[in-house]
Amino acid sequence: TSALASHDALGEPTAAQAATLYDVLGLRHRARSSAAAALARFPGSLQAHHVFRNRLLADFDTARLRREYDAFLQQHPDRADAAWYAGYAELMIAEVRVREKDGPAARTAYEQAIARFSRSVEQNPDFADNSNHFVVLALAGRAIVRFEAGDDEGAVDDLLRAASLRPASLDQKDGLGRDPRGLILRVARTLKTNGRKELA
Repeated sequence: TSALASHDALGEPTAAQAATLYDVLGLRHRARSSAAAALARFPGSLQAHHVFRNRLLADFDTARLRREYDAFLQQHPDRADAAWYAGYAELMIAEVRVREKDGPAARTAYEQAIARFSRSVEQNPDFADNSNHFVVLALAGRAIVRFEAGDDEGAVDDLLRAASLRPASLDQKDGLGRDPRGLILRVARTLKTNGRKELA
């Protein structure tokens, strides 16, 4: 482990693997430090972010994850990838809140995710296709939160926006195993059952 602790000698994959090894050994604090060091050295690394996010959620909570990514975004305010990573963190937070049945907190996180993915596109149009995919998932997720809170019109607006933004994403699953097309059909069926056929 002493060799793994020397991040200056590590490449991107090995730095992230160090955090995993520390976790296996039960050294959670060292695992967090290793994950943070990997992210500081490779702020554009998918793997480094993956390890860092999962480490924070395992050891703390969504509030800590949000604080860390708010800080990350402040450190890299003009980078499209920084906004993307911050958006992805919010999407993870939203899905945790859905599992916890905390609708208002889930909606807030979905809205943050949408804003940050949209910001990544503004900063670099080359991010549009990828970022819009996750905006579709966030819109569909927010739609269900709104629908379950009794906001039928708002839910339908979100679902229509999702369907028009990137149709290719409608059959892709989110972190909760749901796909937007399935959510659209679910809402439509319920609206019909409730006598709101025109809205359906």
